[in-house]
Amino acid sequence: MRERRKQDHDGRDSSRRQRDAERRREARRRVLEFARDVAKRYAATPVTPVTLDDVMARIELFGHAPDVLGTAAGAVFRDGAFERTRCVVRSRRRGSGGRFLVVWRRRLPRRRLGRVVERDRASQRTSIVLR
Repeated sequence: MRERRKQDHDGRDSSRRQRDAERRREARRRVLEFARDVAKRYAATPVTPVTLDDVMARIELFGHAPDVLGTAAGAVFRDGAFERTRCVVRSRRRGSGGRFLVVWRRRLPRRRLGRVVERDRASQRTSIVLR
């Protein structure tokens, strides 16, 4: 037991564990980005509602396991491209226990108003025009 504990605290063994943990984090990040892309494609218009069940069903079509996101599944819609609706629905996936899911929709693109300052030299007036 003592030798095993000594081996775990060895620098080489801990660096291997750190590399493995880094690989797992990177893989989870790539799958999360993929899930966000799937959600954006599914909810192409702002009126199309989307839940985590919809995203997970499409991720499974691409060969990923349903639990591939783990605890990061809640971060799929938290990138600023979606807004929460007031609706909740029960989950239809097996193993979810019918928990409540938030219904999300695509956020409307914000129109940026250009601010143009026009100066009339004759009357010495300054006006701001919003375009």
